[in-house]
Amino acid sequence: MRKIVALVLLFLFGCSNIVLKKEVKEKIPFKIKKGDYKIVLNHIKYPTKYEEKEVFFKKFDLFLKKSLLENKKDIILFDMSFFKDYEEIENSGLLPEEKILTKVASSLNEEEKKKLLELNKKKYIEKDPVQVILKNQILKLKNILEDSTFDESKIYTELDKEELINLLRNKRKILTKVIKKSKIEMVALIKNPYKKIDKIKRKYYTKDINLNVKTDLREDIKKYKYPILIENLKDSDFKLISNSEINLNNKIIILKNSKYVGYDYYKGNYIFYYGGVEKHYLYNDYNINVIYKDVTLRKLLRNSEGITFKELIGG
Repeated sequence: MRKIVALVLLFLFGCSNIVLKKEVKEKIPFKIKKGDYKIVLNHIKYPTKYEEKEVFFKKFDLFLKKSLLENKKDIILFDMSFFKDYEEIENSGLLPEEKILTKVASSLNEEEKKKLLELNKKKYIEKDPVQVILKNQILKLKNILEDSTFDESKIYTELDKEELINLLRNKRKILTKVIKKSKIEMVALIKNPYKKIDKIKRKYYTKDINLNVKTDLREDIKKYKYPILIENLKDSDFKLISNSEINLNNKIIILKNSKYVGYDYYKGNYIFYYGGVEKHYLYNDYNINVIYKDVTLRKLLRNSEGITFKELIGG
């Protein structure tokens, strides 16, 4: 009898290190219910010529304000040239080509004077050459601001110009605020993810400092705060990124490839695939596909489709 009691006590207290296996349920990193979803990347062509950029930003400003009023939700895909110009607008309120308008008229060199005259395509005959430059600067600023009060006979000052520059900067500042308030999301299209390397040095690669992985991907890819779509990846780099062996510091990465559609998720980072055939959905019954479309701002204003990243993952 004592042996039986001892065995029972041993079983109850001597086996306290046994842990029952718990059912671990992985938390789904989406804010949506199960189902089929599509993320539509609306590619808007961004112009290269300054005159066309000027027109584009007027249309973009109108598009954003209407989208805000109508509570529209869209994802716009822009080439990197847009983001470079937009960064300049965020920092200075001006496009790179417009910085010549802020310079003191008397300080412009011959090359700068030539560029300024190209902006307006109009020349004034003045005894004072400085006044010619100043009038061209002011005329351009008034045109951008859609101000028709330019007076050829008036003697303008640098103070007159400064007032116009401040008006333009404030106008552009409003544009950046509207973007942030609206539900329009932007994605950066990286068509060439590789740095230019001299043929003699082609065999050498740049190391990814964070993960000690060899790759010749451009270092500046890591700095973008927006979601990025990368095209023209080598198979080796596609595998490194999809396996999270390269830290690109982007929460949302989209990879164009010829094999997969779907997505992966790893430690707070989302990787989406488009362009392929084989379906790869990390979570059952969450079928999320990326679709690419070439559109115009006018067409996008009339028709929206798909789910946005904020709707998908929050934030």
